[in-house]
Amino acid sequence: MSDPVEQVTVPGADGQFTVLKDHAPFLSTLKPGVLGIVSADGSSQRIYVRGGFADVNASGLDFYLFSTYKTFGTHLGVMWGRPAILDTVEPQGHYFNRDIPHYNFNPAGPLHAQIGALAGLQEYIEAVYGHHFDEAQPGFHARAARVFELFAEHETTQANRILEAVKAIPGSRIIGQDQALTGSRAATISITIDGMSSGDAVKKLVERDIAVRNGDFYALRCLEALGIQEPQDGVVRISLVHYNTAEEVSRLVEGLAEL
Repeated sequence: MSDPVEQVTVPGADGQFTVLKDHAPFLSTLKPGVLGIVSADGSSQRIYVRGGFADVNASGLDFYLFSTYKTFGTHLGVMWGRPAILDTVEPQGHYFNRDIPHYNFNPAGPLHAQIGALAGLQEYIEAVYGHHFDEAQPGFHARAARVFELFAEHETTQANRILEAVKAIPGSRIIGQDQALTGSRAATISITIDGMSSGDAVKKLVERDIAVRNGDFYALRCLEALGIQEPQDGVVRISLVHYNTAEEVSRLVEGLAEL
């Protein structure tokens, strides 16, 4: 959105904060949560974000980049740029498309099928909202915020069940926080186990029809810095999302207990 606002409440990684007019410039990382926006006309809205950066400065937002698969859409990258800034950036496409924004930074052309499929994202969120909530909530952003709060609550509950099961494994190591709190830890859990390769642990779980993977997950330097002795074998990654059921997590917990 680009409309004038009175204030924006932001879920910062170190705590929630509110930005008012003429706020001092600063940059903060965001955690999953809800942006609270009070518009100049007094109306308000809530927008769910899964992370990113809040850049507060006098000139306003320059660029916003987002991966639509983070909200369960197709695997696309979306970039918004302030027109005055876009005009100063070297184009990545053909020179004769210099003044056409949607070609300027996409030399291969748009992926029409994936873009068209994004329409299903709103349909999905609306269907989930209709299934779980009876009351009418005005505005799609408000309904989406309720849905993603529901996702976060479920993921947090199930993630803690998994984390407790991992802690019970002798020699286990959890990469990152060992407790899930809504808005401060994603339900993507990486672990290692002393005396067992990550590949062997994955094989045992896959034999129980539990879909997990191992490797460096494009974080090779991070694993090396964490002292992972065989970064190619890497960590066991358990990727939990909102549509994983409590029963599925129970099967995973049982499988972890057998490692």
